[in-house]
Amino acid sequence: MKKIVISSYGDISVLKYIEFTMDKLNDDEVLIENKAIGVNFIDIYHRKGIYKPDLPFTPGIEGAGIIIDAGKKLSSDYIGKRVCYVNTPGAYSSHIKMKTKNLIIIPDGITFKNAASLILQGMTAHYLINDTCRLKENDTILLHAAGGGVGLILLQLSKLKKLNVIGTTSSANKEDILKQQGCDHVIRYDRQDFLSETVRITKQAGVDVVFDSVGATTFFKSLKCLKPKGLLVSFGQSAGKIPPFDILELSKNGSLFITRPTLDDYIRTSEELTKRSNDIFSLFLSHGLSRISCNEYSLQEAGLAHKKLESRQNIGKIVLIP
Repeated sequence: MKKIVISSYGDISVLKYIEFTMDKLNDDEVLIENKAIGVNFIDIYHRKGIYKPDLPFTPGIEGAGIIIDAGKKLSSDYIGKRVCYVNTPGAYSSHIKMKTKNLIIIPDGITFKNAASLILQGMTAHYLINDTCRLKENDTILLHAAGGGVGLILLQLSKLKKLNVIGTTSSANKEDILKQQGCDHVIRYDRQDFLSETVRITKQAGVDVVFDSVGATTFFKSLKCLKPKGLLVSFGQSAGKIPPFDILELSKNGSLFITRPTLDDYIRTSEELTKRSNDIFSLFLSHGLSRISCNEYSLQEAGLAHKKLESRQNIGKIVLIP
């Protein structure tokens, strides 16, 4: 068996590819042979020590594979099932063991790579657009990093709700893809000021909601893009932590709202997890969501995958193949 281990926080050089022997299964656990592993920005935060898992650790929180063994308390019917999982540490590995409550059955018609591409980012986009805020037809949103993994899914879900979407991106290639996916206005933040462009596009009215996964470089201008009583949804910090700010800024800019949600709070129960994952898989199978492009790397190439994601030039999802 092979896995990635991090023994000190740092750059991609701390990602070490090693052989290991799996501990014995507990009676209530299954052993999964990973077939595809999702790469996410939180993996980079863990590697750098922005969030600090106890050292040493194996990064990754999302994957898909096949159950090859089951503990004594479990039915042998589990063996052979195709499953995926999310928010479970240690995914950068050829094999992983876990309790069955964390498993999501992969429906027919969805590949391991599809599942590893959809489950975390798909459910994130799903809760953001359906539960974190209340949007109605023809409302306007500003979506930062619209060409990223969550961004592309969130864009598609927004168009299914008939929202007006202003998306920001940094390259001509991503701009073309966003237009193909129905983005109403694309702002190239590498050469345009997104605040002044948003003011122009909305005729100074502002937007109802800003979805911001970028953080440090976008936060304060994003507040100024909102309508009075608008909502800023801060769900990531790919450009760094948001610095402390005076809460009076919210009243000065029109009695604004702000939230910092996480997926864990929207899949707390098995019912929530099942419904949210089923909704995403159903949309994918019915073509409500387009096929997600995947950039594939071997597990041994985890450092290259991190480098690609950090460049912010990636389109769609990055997966590791053990």
